[in-house]
Amino acid sequence: MNRLLAVVLVIITAGSGFSGLIVAKGDPAPDFSIFHLKGKRFNLADYKGKKAVFINIFSITCEPCKEELPFIIKLYKKYSENVEFVGIDITDPKKIDVENFVKTSGIPYPVCWDLISKTFYNRYIKGGFNMPTSIFIDVDGNIKEITGVLKEDEFENILGGVKNDKKRTD
Repeated sequence: MNRLLAVVLVIITAGSGFSGLIVAKGDPAPDFSIFHLKGKRFNLADYKGKKAVFINIFSITCEPCKEELPFIIKLYKKYSENVEFVGIDITDPKKIDVENFVKTSGIPYPVCWDLISKTFYNRYIKGGFNMPTSIFIDVDGNIKEITGVLKEDEFENILGGVKNDKKRTD
């Protein structure tokens, strides 16, 4: 049976020290549901078995997060047909500041603000950690990789095959 590849790629730009994470490599990725800044809801479970997901957790004051952003936007342009991109800010106190950052930075994918509800935070993070951290989740919903700051070629290596391997046979 053919179905779309659902490699879920979660990028958490909130820590290269992994001790502050609840999740670890090989764990099932906890499901979560959160609203975008534009009012639509993102449900991680909606993409399992259908479309890859790339989630970038960031802060607008994090310099390494800002340095990664051009690479993430480039990847969005290359892979968005097969990969759903979503950003989540977990630290900035004013939603309007996040909205302005998204607009001025030209982020083309949906962004969520999780400071108040802590919907994502409570399922993935148990304490402080360094920024950025990347979490990659596979088609079966398991965490395959957790990394720190990534360069463009490292993103490409992790995403390799997603664009051309849309479907798999069960």
